[in-house]
Amino acid sequence: MTRIHTTMTFASKDPTLPLRFAPPEDPPPFGAQTLRLRQLDVRRLDDAGARVMSCLSEYRERWEANTDSDIADAKRMLAELGAPGYEVRTDALPNRRFSGDGLLSRSRYYSVCQEDGSDGGAMRREVAAYHDPMTRGLIEIEDVAVPDENSRRTSASDAAVLSLRVTIPPFTSIQHEALRDLTSEWETTYVLLPVTTGEQRFNRLIDLRDPAAARWFTRSLTRLRWVTGDGTLERAFPNKRPLDDFVDLLPALTTQIQGGGNAACRIAGQWLRSLGADALVFPSARSNASITVEKGVLVGFYGWNLVDYRSAEPARLQTFDLGPTWPDRLSHDVDEPPLPIYAGVTLDFSSSGATAGSWSWRGIEEANHAARLLGSALHLHGLAVPNASDDERRELGLMLGATDTVEALSETSGWFVRAMLGDERVRRAWSDSATVEPGRPERPSIDFDEIFGQMDARIAAAKAGDDW
Repeated sequence: MTRIHTTMTFASKDPTLPLRFAPPEDPPPFGAQTLRLRQLDVRRLDDAGARVMSCLSEYRERWEANTDSDIADAKRMLAELGAPGYEVRTDALPNRRFSGDGLLSRSRYYSVCQEDGSDGGAMRREVAAYHDPMTRGLIEIEDVAVPDENSRRTSASDAAVLSLRVTIPPFTSIQHEALRDLTSEWETTYVLLPVTTGEQRFNRLIDLRDPAAARWFTRSLTRLRWVTGDGTLERAFPNKRPLDDFVDLLPALTTQIQGGGNAACRIAGQWLRSLGADALVFPSARSNASITVEKGVLVGFYGWNLVDYRSAEPARLQTFDLGPTWPDRLSHDVDEPPLPIYAGVTLDFSSSGATAGSWSWRGIEEANHAARLLGSALHLHGLAVPNASDDERRELGLMLGATDTVEALSETSGWFVRAMLGDERVRRAWSDSATVEPGRPERPSIDFDEIFGQMDARIAAAKAGDDW
């Protein structure tokens, strides 16, 4: 089957040529603000923290594995288009949301805090999104306050700093060479990742929490026209209808794919950097992001991030989105139908009255939590039964609720994880639920008592020093 490309990105052969586009009808609503921001401070990682970060690199490794084939596809497409003024770029890094290219580092991304300094867990959820428990093993990530030994403040409540605490069970650490010697006994390992919170001033900020700025962003982005190599104007979204309301654009900006480098986000990053924006405040794709508006004024928000463009090199890439329609529901990516796990996710919006302009995602956090539990359950099953067939894994996924509601999936997968980790009460309940019932044609082919026994045997062998 021929691969259908819905996104095209070009780099000019002339590195001095600026990115050109038709100016927006209305001037950018740049604002000057001082924001309280939070980020994982990779510069202060100790040795253990650096090793743990290796478990949070699933997306980059997958990107590197596919780079050669992606470059070959792009070169073939460029040759078919016959665009002599452009070349395929091969030195880019994995895209991040609204970066515009692969040259903005993670150190330019922050979560936006409330006045009290909290971010509602936004940063923690962003970090967790880059860990796949099904392939990398079980870990837990949580916000914790730890004593600040360097603090000179007298208040006991102030003399603490926020960190991310990563909990790594022994059966996960021994699967990773980088983590294997963090503990010498069969015990849980706890590693703290440093977090920095502080205020920063931006003078040319585009803040999508502002309904007026969000409307300008929506109208201008979806009507954007690039100036191509021969000087003609071409719509960045040639097949999609222009939009007016930010909520209609939100599903495209909130796709769940790691990296978030889909066309709309990529084009927006290229364009905003070329407009001279200092930064963009945007809704987190991993949170039940929301804003609360009263009489046109922002009075509350939840789940927002910021990308800092200051001092970044000018954007040199020019992307076109050839997709036919805007997504109207949350999906993994814009070119894919929504997964069953996101079926219950909704976007609520107030279009009239005193709260006009308020909106909120509902169910994103719950769906992603359920997906992590399912991944954890399938990973433990793989440890216990490494030679399981695809049909067995598929049947287990269905029994765990892969096609059920998020609530059912979370509950069933959570029970299975507890049973695999030795909870005898849950094991008995699980085994009883799998027995033959009246009217049921046959017992499931999966023998859970055998699986639990195999898991116990694997752990006992590992404790004794045998290879996992």
